[in-house]
Amino acid sequence: MVRPPFILADFPADNPLADYFSCKKIEYDFLQVELITIPLVDQIHHMIEGQENVMLILGTETLKQLFDEKSIYHDFREMINPGIKIVLYNHGDCMMNFLHYTEESSEFTSWLNELKPTVLTDGIAGKWLKENYSKCEFIELHNPLLEYNRTKPELSTLKRHDPKKDFLCLMCKEINRPHRDLLHEQMTAKGLIEHTVYKFSQRSPETHDDLKETFSEIVIKGNNRFTDGIPPVHYYNQTNLEIVAETFGRYANDDTFYITEKTTKPITMKHPFMVLSSFHFLKNLRELGFRTFGDHLDESYDLEQDIKKRVEIITNNLVMLKVSSGKLYNDTKEIRDHNLLNLQHQAGMYKTKLWNRMDEFMKNV
Repeated sequence: MVRPPFILADFPADNPLADYFSCKKIEYDFLQVELITIPLVDQIHHMIEGQENVMLILGTETLKQLFDEKSIYHDFREMINPGIKIVLYNHGDCMMNFLHYTEESSEFTSWLNELKPTVLTDGIAGKWLKENYSKCEFIELHNPLLEYNRTKPELSTLKRHDPKKDFLCLMCKEINRPHRDLLHEQMTAKGLIEHTVYKFSQRSPETHDDLKETFSEIVIKGNNRFTDGIPPVHYYNQTNLEIVAETFGRYANDDTFYITEKTTKPITMKHPFMVLSSFHFLKNLRELGFRTFGDHLDESYDLEQDIKKRVEIITNNLVMLKVSSGKLYNDTKEIRDHNLLNLQHQAGMYKTKLWNRMDEFMKNV
């Protein structure tokens, strides 16, 4: 009989994997990343000493700490042997953290590749990730932003549609999101801003102030600390279509699929949408059971690998829709209703799908 691995993890007790391991009676121990003052590598060495079969489940932040930290006693890279399996896992923003750390340090990229971890992703790893981390094994585990507490489909009942403008576009201006700058430039050049409830500014303490139009302070601050996931209902009431500028989308030829609250909010609010993201985003969205709007606008942008051309097709759509966005809204009721039902289905199936994929992963381990 094969002995189960000794599992050491850095996730908190309320993490979905903690629930999975506990219910499956799989023993594991917590790595005290923040509470211990000794170097993290020394703590790990102490906890796994004498174990022959070890699985370390660590987040990207923990691995970056192990890369940066120095110990006079142990080196993490030298400590790893065939009896130690490294699993990289974050409940959210796993692939986004890869992007951030890769741009920050090529040395970290090389170091992580040498560890050859299995990466449990929060989406589908695309060409960019697989090329930069060619020695890593990527396994799609879950889409955490489809979890029920993150999607809030019941908020659709608050909608009272009374449009004053054609479009909605809310973007945070960030250094590593150049596709949003391209969209801003095109929308400005084509005179689309005046037809749009529009924001493009850096994140600040006032970023979520517009939520106060609909929600009390208790709701805003009590949303599991995930204020970004609350849709500004009054903006959906005032418009007919949302332009979503997703998190991924900066690299040409990249097909990484990472769905966030930016896409689930218009679905929750039963709103038509276009999505500026990596190419094939809509294709992957449809494979999750959602329907898109290709019968009503040009969705060839989803097939376009060049980001500038993708933005051009999206904004050309908006130019054409300036006088007919209301018709598009009315003609897409069946699609919008379907998408909300599918969002509820995905949210209800979230934990079951996560557990099934973990069962398969643990069996292979």
